[in-house]
Amino acid sequence: MNKRLYFSSLLVMVFGMIVLGCGDNSINGTWVSDSGEIKYKNGNYEDSWENTIMLKGTYTLKDGQMTSKVTHFYGKYFSEFDDFTGVDTKWYSINELITVLKKVEFSDDRINFSNSFIRTPYTMSYSIEGNTLSLKHDNGKTLIFTRK
Repeated sequence: MNKRLYFSSLLVMVFGMIVLGCGDNSINGTWVSDSGEIKYKNGNYEDSWENTIMLKGTYTLKDGQMTSKVTHFYGKYFSEFDDFTGVDTKWYSINELITVLKKVEFSDDRINFSNSFIRTPYTMSYSIEGNTLSLKHDNGKTLIFTRK
């Protein structure tokens, strides 16, 4: 698969996964799934995918709903794609990420889509039972995480 297409697909999938909460301290801690890990702490989160830190942001909880907003992406994740050579291993704000996407010659349409998509908060339902966190997307898919 084309690496840029893979990146775009992964970006969409990851944002679908990132559903985090604040206000319910039972969510604080590290939660793992088959493919990744999310760390929640008092309204902030950090998401890793296949053992590579990807992004971080903020979250809120209310009435069984989680809303998350991405604030930064980690450069090491991008450096694993050939298209992103020269990306530093550091945190990038969303504006800095858009600048990087332009430098690696993403099309304007893809940049505009990415920019709009990553700036939009994402909400889904959640539940915690014992050491299990369930995140349910509006498409009906449920992701299961276990407390580490």
